Amino acid sequence: LERKGQWRDASLTLKQILEIDPRDSHSHLALARLESRREKRDNNNYNLELSSNATDEGQSFTSIESPARKAFRLGTSFCPRSIHLWQAWALYEQSLRNYSDATRLFHKALQLDDSN
Repeated sequence: LERKGQWRDASLTLKQILEIDPRDSHSHLALARLESRREKRDNNNYNLELSSNATDEGQSFTSIESPARKAFRLGTSFCPRSIHLWQAWALYEQSLRNYSDATRLFHKALQLDDSN
């Protein structure tokens, strides 16, 4: 669907899958990556000024939560042991030059599996 430019349909399909199985880490990853690619296609609409806020876990993220960041956050909350989600989120933050959060996310992935 994405290749045909049907971003909304692709996103809705993945969200429907996640309603059935919210612990499907592969669908969370696919949705987050889809949203990330959509943001890049839309000329980085969500690459806004970084303004860190503390969250309940002492984590910091930009004050604006993009659809991709929201998908990564939701995915890691349902699938906290998915190294692939943590690593992809770190790469996403790195692509936005949000290096402190990227480093923290990479460290989280390494805590799960230091051979990764």
